Amino acid sequence: MLFKMPPPVTKDYAERMGYDAEFNGANTTNCHFSLFGKPELTKAWESGKRRGAEAKQKDMAHKAIG
Repeated sequence: MLFKMPPPVTKDYAERMGYDAEFNGANTTNCHFSLFGKPELTKAWESGKRRGAEAKQKDMAHKAIG
């Protein structure tokens, strides 16, 4: 069995995964424990999650109008 290593976790990556978790739903990639290994990574993930919530709200409003 081949195990694929996840990419290195940076603040940018953690933020993108938080966004993805909110906008597309949680999964084992965007909620992986390595994203929460340091306080600054957790903060970045939460920031991305907030951005995802805002984008999701705008997307839903746009769909309701159009």
